[in-house]
Amino acid sequence: MLPQQVNPSHREDIATAPYNFVPLPDRPLLLVADHLPDQDVHDPARYTGSIACSLTTETPTFVRAPLTAEAYRDYKPQDEKKLPYEERTKNKPAFFHTGDPQQPLIPASTLRGLMRSLVEIIGYGRFESVTQRRLIYRAVGDTSSHGDRYRNQILISDGQGSEGTQKYYAYTPRVRAGYLVQLGGEWRLYTAQQISGTSFARISHRLLRPLEGRLAPIAGCKNAYTIYFEPGRWEHQRVRGGFIRLRYAAAQRAAPRQEPGLTPGALVYSGRMFSKRSEAVVYPLDPNKFYRINDEMIAVYRDQISAEQANLLGEEGVLSAGMSKDQTLNEQDGLPAQRQPVFYLVERVKNPKTNEPEERVSFFGHTMMMRLPYPYAVRDFVPPALQADPERKTVDLAQAIFGFVPLAEAEQGQSTPKEERRKTANGYAGRVFFGDARLDGPQERLWLLDPGDPQGWLTPKILGTPKPTAFQLYLVQRTPDPLPRQGSSKVQKALADYASTPPGVAVSGTALSAAATQGETALRGYKRYWHKRSPVTRATIEEPAERINQPRQGDPSRRQREEQYTCMAPLAPGVRLTFSIRFENLAAWELGALLWALQPPVPEGAEVRHQVGMGKPLGMGSVRLQVEKLRLEDRRARYSRLFVEPEAGRPAVAGEAAWETGARTPQPGETPSDLMAAFERYLLDQLGERRAQRLSDLPRIQALLALMAWPGPPDVETRYQGLEEFRSRPVLPAPAPVAATPGRAPTPATTVFSTERASSTSSTPAQPAIDAGETLRWMQERAAQTVLPPSDARRGPAARLTSRHEAKEGMKVLGTAVRVTVDLRVEIDLGLAEIKGFLPDRQIVPPVRDRADLEARFPAGTPVEAWISRIDKRGVVLTMREPSL
Repeated sequence: MLPQQVNPSHREDIATAPYNFVPLPDRPLLLVADHLPDQDVHDPARYTGSIACSLTTETPTFVRAPLTAEAYRDYKPQDEKKLPYEERTKNKPAFFHTGDPQQPLIPASTLRGLMRSLVEIIGYGRFESVTQRRLIYRAVGDTSSHGDRYRNQILISDGQGSEGTQKYYAYTPRVRAGYLVQLGGEWRLYTAQQISGTSFARISHRLLRPLEGRLAPIAGCKNAYTIYFEPGRWEHQRVRGGFIRLRYAAAQRAAPRQEPGLTPGALVYSGRMFSKRSEAVVYPLDPNKFYRINDEMIAVYRDQISAEQANLLGEEGVLSAGMSKDQTLNEQDGLPAQRQPVFYLVERVKNPKTNEPEERVSFFGHTMMMRLPYPYAVRDFVPPALQADPERKTVDLAQAIFGFVPLAEAEQGQSTPKEERRKTANGYAGRVFFGDARLDGPQERLWLLDPGDPQGWLTPKILGTPKPTAFQLYLVQRTPDPLPRQGSSKVQKALADYASTPPGVAVSGTALSAAATQGETALRGYKRYWHKRSPVTRATIEEPAERINQPRQGDPSRRQREEQYTCMAPLAPGVRLTFSIRFENLAAWELGALLWALQPPVPEGAEVRHQVGMGKPLGMGSVRLQVEKLRLEDRRARYSRLFVEPEAGRPAVAGEAAWETGARTPQPGETPSDLMAAFERYLLDQLGERRAQRLSDLPRIQALLALMAWPGPPDVETRYQGLEEFRSRPVLPAPAPVAATPGRAPTPATTVFSTERASSTSSTPAQPAIDAGETLRWMQERAAQTVLPPSDARRGPAARLTSRHEAKEGMKVLGTAVRVTVDLRVEIDLGLAEIKGFLPDRQIVPPVRDRADLEARFPAGTPVEAWISRIDKRGVVLTMREPSL
């Protein structure tokens, strides 16, 4: 059984996001590929026909139009970067169309992708489309076990010491310094010379200030300069007020030119930081020792280049200098003068040829506390049973219905003799065919924007890409609550990350400690977005102009973050479109799976919606799909004659001919509900789920239905977190925490609820039955509840102040929200005429994103519980952040 997600116990440890995950199945439901029906014969025992469907937009919806051939031909990415975001080719705001912009449509490929993903989930399919690349991370100040693991790779602990009454912890960097050079198409990392046991020193900003503007830049580098300095002894130095002692050589004096007693070096600026007081100086290059850097590591490095790195070092980061066309050689060592000072880590491995231990570079970067690759790739956290079968001998339900391509020959370059090839060796075409969703006649209102809008498009709030580096959200967490820290009375979060044990990987030695890697973990599953509870309007989608037009620091001619903005002209809510799906040779249960994905069966009163297009985190793209008509065909009748005979009692009309289509009326047992029931029975039988009556009894499907429930949870529970929240590593709970249902006793988050089949012979006692629609009803009941700020029973109930003299710092008080002030504080009525309470936005838990979020969460009259932070002449300053016990 796969690791199960456990929900955090305390509110401050619970993350919020506009998305959540449908868990991976413990094992997939697989079919033998060669047993799939032949595609040149129609099987009379299978179904062929079409499904007429309607699609109605519930929220603004946008699917971008493709580029024209001319725009694609003239597209130049380098030139595009210089243009404002609204003029870039990739940001064209037109909705998808095939010639007439006033006749928008949703392309068949979008609908096909939507249905395939759902069939993969409900059909317990494989989880194949996952990157093989290792993610990069940096956790300098992280206080969880994740940060401990990072620092243990960067630093060697030299133990604990004391100076007078002050205790300190001493460390020696594992990091070395060198120079990255490209030589003859090969990347080499030349080591820096060792002086007194180290390859780099540090120089204080106090010594650097007199040298500003007087240092010569190193060829090809934007952040490195030649400097001459006198290095001090390599010894432990006081940092962070003496609490930490870090071993390094401190420069004693420096100059821009050679002077007696000074050593040449490369001054490396690693970027601005408020508390930074020194920079690194790398010692001269040693031409006799270097490490070869393979293409895989170069690719991994390129993947992690951030905007800040590109701005500091160039578009290619530390590779920028080496990629220069300048072939000038350095006079001292004869190597290319174009070189970049870098920091790197080494690891000891066995040489595969000699079986002898040797050193190799594990990673490199432009700072001492650099980013590091995790030991495992993201795909490693997919259970082996759910990963792709390279030979495609077995396939899942989605592959059987929608088709697949061969992997063995495509990925491995293999060729199989013709006589040995299997029926599906060259892939398998899909048996479903989607049409475009087109407008269903004239519409009262087609576009979200008013017809007279002079601009014709809007700029939505920034839409980012998935961030799987947030492991607390994307990986299964088995211990989300803080645990006692070893040898200390303090607690520490011990979360699984990409250094934890993937499914199926054997761990040698004793069991891993909870504070180390949290044992085995896996990816959370299929990412899906919540629907919004509040109406989604232009005002909630559009980015305020003042934010868009903020000038860029250091370049006022350009706008801040303009690369992250886009343009769009969305459809309005209420637009109706229709489309059809043709299918061939589907078994009854296969057709039932497709119908189930189109219109999931839910109890009366509960509703679900699908999502298409862009802007899902903002609530865009919520649509209602409906099966209008199921048509079945008799292929033998269709091809037995060309025309249909005139109806009895109706004379034939000259020139009129009715084509024989083979259409037939569905018989008993062939209605959509019958076919969906056949799919559910087949799936439950194949999975051995004897205690489940319906598909919606299974926890995975309950999670899916919870995410599809319409309307969604309160907006405060589906918002993105602020930066301050991320720092404390809150964990995303399961999407359908049934244990929180009103009236139900608390149950562990990993409990599986199902019902006992009457025919079951299992000796396992039946667990508490849950109605198939309970998850959906819980979502709707929760959405209707008033969300109050958090309270903490550990400190007792909040008190109502009766006089100003009662107010004490650390006291928890009860008040009522009055208004949101200009400086983003919530004015709180504490029940006293002579004193006001103020709750600053930075003291709110969970943090607010902007003024709109603040006003939505604290309308006038909202009860507020908070602690008194301080008392001054202006009033009582409150905080929702728990004071330390």
